[in-house]
Amino acid sequence: MPGARRARTRYAVFRSSSSGCGCDHTFVFDHSYADNRSLLPAVTLVDPGSSRKLDVATTQPGTQVSSGNVFGGSDVGTSDRMYRQDDGIAPETQHFPDSPNRPGFPSTVLRPVEELTSTTDYAVSTA
Repeated sequence: MPGARRARTRYAVFRSSSSGCGCDHTFVFDHSYADNRSLLPAVTLVDPGSSRKLDVATTQPGTQVSSGNVFGGSDVGTSDRMYRQDDGIAPETQHFPDSPNRPGFPSTVLRPVEELTSTTDYAVSTA
């Protein structure tokens, strides 16, 4: 597919082309969330053209992956280059968007005396 970018997580592969509407999806990690303090490998993104690699480990049960759908060509970066829709990708670790309405999902309820602690590590390297 010309112009396609490919991102691969441990459990899913998605393709997005610059002519499409990009990606804005939740991915559920295939590991137990019983201990939300364990930092577990979650996402690996690789750019085959440059061999750049991003590894993400987190204590969160999922990630929202967005490929810059909000960019429309009017945003300018530091190199005076216009950012277009689908010019980037961001794995945002989090709970599931509909958690408050789904009893089977990990809870997002935080009582006034409770504290929320979450860890996400991003490691950049070359493949």
